[in-house]
Amino acid sequence: GCTRGDLLDQLLNLMNSVYVPVALADHGWPDNVRKEFTSQVQKFMSTVTEMSYMSKGKTVLYIPQDNFDNPESAAKDKDIVQRLEMALIHWTRQIKEVTSQQDSAHEGEHNGPLDEIEFWHARDNNLSRLHEQLQSAKLQRILTILEYAKSAYLDQFRLLENDIKAGTIEAKENLR
Repeated sequence: GCTRGDLLDQLLNLMNSVYVPVALADHGWPDNVRKEFTSQVQKFMSTVTEMSYMSKGKTVLYIPQDNFDNPESAAKDKDIVQRLEMALIHWTRQIKEVTSQQDSAHEGEHNGPLDEIEFWHARDNNLSRLHEQLQSAKLQRILTILEYAKSAYLDQFRLLENDIKAGTIEAKENLR
């Protein structure tokens, strides 16, 4: 039989390999239809990606698959900026959830040193994975577009980015 996780993985693969490329292709649709459809596909992909990896205990940020060869030009398109801000808001929520879950888990009762080591190991894995994603060229290009667009959501995200970096260093030091 199929488990919920298997179905989500299959849906994610199908969407990424078939439907997202179709959604991004030019079909000659009216602008408002294309923009709304692309926005809804991105929102759906953010949720499916999050759920698929959450079932494995991982935090993965969905990065829109658009080809942004010219960040300055993309920053002038209000619909693109709006979609990218939607992604940024989703990432912000995901990162806040990870950091607050891990902080509250650490405040809980520990039975001993092995629990402490396990906590720091799990924190290191999750934060390192997030830090790696935040450094990816595609995600950095999106942040560059939002910088050019002077997005109001960027400052808060940059603070979280620094928290992830600091948390990754702290977790690695506590595992020594």
